[in-house]
Amino acid sequence: MDIVIEILKYEDLDKYKQLIDNCFGSSQDLKTYKNSYTLDKNYEIIVAKLEGKIIGSITMQKIDLFTFEFQLFPTFLLYHIQ
Repeated sequence: MDIVIEILKYEDLDKYKQLIDNCFGSSQDLKTYKNSYTLDKNYEIIVAKLEGKIIGSITMQKIDLFTFEFQLFPTFLLYHIQ
């Protein structure tokens, strides 16, 4: 049983929605996810899968900072269900 780490694929949106529903009680309907999900380097969702089921995710969002001293830093949102 190996855990697979990969960028969320369009065909796995239903599994991702199940994870979010388990974390928060409910979420947007699946049609909304499917209509709005695109692969984008400014916003990435990375998932952990075990035996085909998504068991965790990391959302990274690029945020441009308005100073010359700092570079771009991603923001991480971690979800884990046991």
